[in-house]
Amino acid sequence: ASNVVSDGASGSNDATASGVTLRTSQAPLSAREGPTKAMQFDGTDDEILLTDPPTIGSSDFSVEFWFKTETTSVSTIVAQRDDSTITGQWNIQVKADGTLRYWDYATSAVVLDCTTDAAYNDGQWRHASFNRGLNADHEGRWFINGLWVKTCTPSSTQSLAGLDFAVGYDARDDNKHFAGDLEEIRIWGDARTQ
Repeated sequence: ASNVVSDGASGSNDATASGVTLRTSQAPLSAREGPTKAMQFDGTDDEILLTDPPTIGSSDFSVEFWFKTETTSVSTIVAQRDDSTITGQWNIQVKADGTLRYWDYATSAVVLDCTTDAAYNDGQWRHASFNRGLNADHEGRWFINGLWVKTCTPSSTQSLAGLDFAVGYDARDDNKHFAGDLEEIRIWGDARTQ
């Protein structure tokens, strides 16, 4: 089995997978017709790493994905961070209480910290989207299954760096491994509305 995860958009930003199991997905409303392959993460050591990602910078962007989990541990779904710098990192996590959290980091502090009010660790497939920058304040917004569920205002606007992009774990600290299924992770160069 190959350990390369292909970039479906352009094919130029392939990543390396370790331990991730591909299985027939049950994600509803999947963008592709027919059976698809969800990535199953064991919560211990499964991970995907892209070491040459595109740089988001200070522009608006969106991250979307299908997920299913029952985890009760803080775990990373997707993140762009590594040990070269702390400035410009961002992270999407499931918190121990099952809520979803996005944060990005400036030189010495988190500047946008946005956590959903509801928990989503009940083992059901959901589509999640986090969008930064739908207005001049560069607010962060969570959408779950197409519904707008949370808005957060940053303390300042942080340019995001072109650091390592990891799926299923925190690449900087090599911890917070995700337990559950992920599918169709996409990053857009604009703030989508759902």
